[in-house]
Amino acid sequence: VKGLAGLPARKAGVRAVNGWIDGRAPEKERDATIAPQVRESTATKVEGGLSSKINFVTESWGNLSTDFAAADLETLGLKLGDKVTVKSGEKSLVATVARYWSEVSREETAVYVTPSGRLGIVINGGSAAEALGVKVGDAVELLPVK
Repeated sequence: VKGLAGLPARKAGVRAVNGWIDGRAPEKERDATIAPQVRESTATKVEGGLSSKINFVTESWGNLSTDFAAADLETLGLKLGDKVTVKSGEKSLVATVARYWSEVSREETAVYVTPSGRLGIVINGGSAAEALGVKVGDAVELLPVK
């Protein structure tokens, strides 16, 4: 059913607020992070890495959503904090694998797993689409930095 993806989190939030209203202290150390959807990889192998397509570009910010899956980071041997080259045609960026785009400094690039289970490519305070010169449907490669 469309629109119900966040329902478990919403119910948990409502229960927490109701408990607070009833005088119960909320759990402070509980991690309420909802794991991203698990997706199978559709990436293809290229020399030194993997290639996939861009499936969405935010109009306002130039953030990229790709068809890469979280499993592709594992395939490339990448973990949080590692560097990866994001390449399209002759243009490239060096990005940090992060949990959230906000974990990188201003003007730096992050690759992270979105809530939909796909990889996002973002420049904090900039436009990844503009920097790479890409649009929806264009190919992009991920190449681990050695």
